[in-house]
Amino acid sequence: MGFLYRRRDSRLWWVCWSDESGDRRRESTGLVDLEAARQVLAQLERRVSTRRSVTEESSRTVADHARALLEARARRGKVLAKDETAVLLEHLRGPMRAVPLGDVRYHHVLEWMRELSERRPLDAPPTRTLYMMLYRLFEQAMADGLISANPCRADVQPEPGAPVMDVDRRLSNHFTWAELERLISDPRVDRFRRCQWAVLALTGARVGEVLGMRVRHCDLQRRPLGRLLVAGRWDSKQRRIEPPRGGLPRELPVHRGLAVMLLDHLRQVLPARSGRVVDPDDLLFPAAGGAPQQAGTTLAHLRKDLETIGLRKGNLHTIRRTFFALGRQSGASPEVLRAISGDGRPGDPDVLY
Repeated sequence: MGFLYRRRDSRLWWVCWSDESGDRRRESTGLVDLEAARQVLAQLERRVSTRRSVTEESSRTVADHARALLEARARRGKVLAKDETAVLLEHLRGPMRAVPLGDVRYHHVLEWMRELSERRPLDAPPTRTLYMMLYRLFEQAMADGLISANPCRADVQPEPGAPVMDVDRRLSNHFTWAELERLISDPRVDRFRRCQWAVLALTGARVGEVLGMRVRHCDLQRRPLGRLLVAGRWDSKQRRIEPPRGGLPRELPVHRGLAVMLLDHLRQVLPARSGRVVDPDDLLFPAAGGAPQQAGTTLAHLRKDLETIGLRKGNLHTIRRTFFALGRQSGASPEVLRAISGDGRPGDPDVLY
């Protein structure tokens, strides 16, 4: 646990906390307001807790990781009669069962496959099938940030001595709650762009999808949550509207806080920018003159706004990853987040949110 304090020679609040290794650290929050400083402390403690859990996960063996996946599916009620992870776990032998995930190399996989070919039971799946099960297990571990490369790939191996998992990079490739709040509320950032950054960070939509949204795609009267309809995406290279990823339109649930910002955007910001009453076919976030924005222009605006308010550098991928990172920190499952953002199977937005 950390605490806040003031120095005798300063009006600013300082924070003292223990990092993931247990060392005490002290740093100025740069804030005079006590409540804001408490939020900074809470954010630091959440980051340290997440780093500790990630570090513990990195010491898992291959078998431990397979069991953890099975337990997670069982809690969600998604274990199948012949779950491939359970089948794979039955046939993990030798080093492949006890070696930590981050220490597995391609030669371990080859040795395991040779042993399977020589001693595979008659009722076991083919060696190639078991290999693909192991490949998918490592792909999932790589997506979760537990390993830096899939050891089943002979041509992609981490550098000798390289860290298995760069925790700092994994936790810094998105904006924190405090950083996002500054980006979408700081008066130095244009109101038009504040709403645009909020839509990108709180819906998981791609930048092309947001740039292609029109006023008629925004339904804030729906209950229990409003909706944004993704009916297409603006292709900045081809300079035209393309079908959405997956080929079908989808609805994005709108958080109530985001709905307030969108309502203000539709009633005040957008009419002031266009100089006339808003039409349903108007773009939600147009460039000057009403034409669609180019993704490069949007990126330049983001970098300018980050520099203006003194936040670290980021790009459009950083702000979209914020949706996934903050969603996971809030307890949402990866499947729900992928479904909302259009990266997974479609689902009912009410259930997903």
